[in-house]
Parts: sequence; C-alpha cells; structure tokens
Amino acid sequence: MSVETARGRRKLAWLCGLAMTIGLIAIVLQQRRTGPTDSRDLHEARQALQRSRYADALRSAGDVLKRDVNHPEANLIGGRALAGMGRFRESLEYYARIPNKESRLAVRGHVEAGEIALRELHDITSAESFFVRAWQLEPDNTATNTGLAYLTGLGDGGWSATEYRIRKIRSGA
Repeated sequence: MSVETARGRRKLAWLCGLAMTIGLIAIVLQQRRTGPTDSRDLHEARQALQRSRYADALRSAGDVLKRDVNHPEANLIGGRALAGMGRFRESLEYYARIPNKESRLAVRGHVEAGEIALRELHDITSAESFFVRAWQLEPDNTATNTGLAYLTGLGDGGWSATEYRIRKIRSGA
C-alpha cells in the first residue's frame, strides 16, 4: 500500500467522521427545537388554565405526566383543570398524586382538594384526609386550620376544633 493511498484513506475516514459529527449535531438541535419539554408544556398549561381553557390545560399537563406521573405542578394543574370542568372526583385523583416533598405546592394542592371534597362532593372523609396531609406539612397554614376547624366542628361541634381555631387566630387571619 502506497503512502498516497494511506493518506487518501485517512482523509476519507476524517471526512466521514466529520460528516457523522455534523449529522449528530443536527439531530440534537432538531430534537431540542421540536422535542417535548416539561417547562414548555407547563407554561402552556398555566396559560390555558389562566384563560379558563381547561381541556387545553389538562392536555398540556397530561403531556408532562406521561413523562413523570408524580410531577407536582402538572398534577396541581391537572386537578385544577378537571375541577374547572366540573369533574371533581377525577380532580381529587390528580391532587392526591402531588408528592409531599414539594411542601408549598403540596400544601396548596391538598387544601384545594380538601375544599373540593368538602364543598363540591360533600365527602367529609376525603376532605379531612386532604386537610390533614396539608396540616402535617405546614401546621400554621390558615386555610388548612380553617378547614380542619370547620370539619372538627361539624363532628362534635366543640373542643376538638379549638386547636385549629387558635392556630388560625395566631396566624392573623
């Protein structure tokens, strides 16, 4: 094999490697432009929810949930969208999947779910369960204590609701 043939083969191999690298870069860039991203889908879901386009919000949140079924904000948006559509029982399933590790978001979701269970479904057991989950994360939350004081007052109407009422007063509400 001559020196020129070897150089020609090296050039050819180098050009093939360069072409493959350029092709891979093009594929990555195309995927970034058209590929699904949680932030884009959540942004679309938030906007749709704000405009009361509940089906669109649910669809965008659902795209995120296909990738991560326990995504906190996507479950919160999905629950709100379903509640906005009057599908209250289904909305509670979304709220229930919000993990407790996202404390602020979880508290907000559990309180909203408790209020839906109480006011829309008249399901005191579910409402209490959601309010207790919120209370465990943030015992001084005004909405949580209001809900628990109300529910406890319904049950025995008396002293057991006092703790939640005192917490509510101390929080300044």
